[in-house]
Amino acid sequence: MKGKNIILIGMPGVGKSTVGVVLAKKLGYAFVDADLVIQSREGKLLYEIIAERGVEGFWRLEEAVGESVETERTVIATGGSAVYGKKAMAHYKRIGTVVYLSLPLEGIRERLGDLTERGRIWTGCMWSGSRYMNGMPMPRWIAKGCQSGRL
Repeated sequence: MKGKNIILIGMPGVGKSTVGVVLAKKLGYAFVDADLVIQSREGKLLYEIIAERGVEGFWRLEEAVGESVETERTVIATGGSAVYGKKAMAHYKRIGTVVYLSLPLEGIRERLGDLTERGRIWTGCMWSGSRYMNGMPMPRWIAKGCQSGRL
């Protein structure tokens, strides 16, 4: 396996963290949740960071965290919008195998509930489908070299 890491990508609520913990245990790998790394570095909850920095500022922070991950034999659960950070995605592809998890949009809506309290970013276009990856082609720069899976 390239880089000996497994990087899980997908929409918020698809199960990256849940699957990541189970997979790490099964493989004897470490586990890193990028959202928790962000919260730890900033000393704030995700929704507080988003309120303070705005969506664009949060995306820049999420990309910087993604670019800084240096691990081996680790399952990494990225944040739901990490796929839109080209530099972070290129880094993830260098250090491991990127696996795209998907779930029908209605399942994600049911899992997430009130998004503002969870620190999730949703723009209108995410719900309308223009950024929603399930059932839609991912942008080529994201999809190239990724494996896919369905929960």
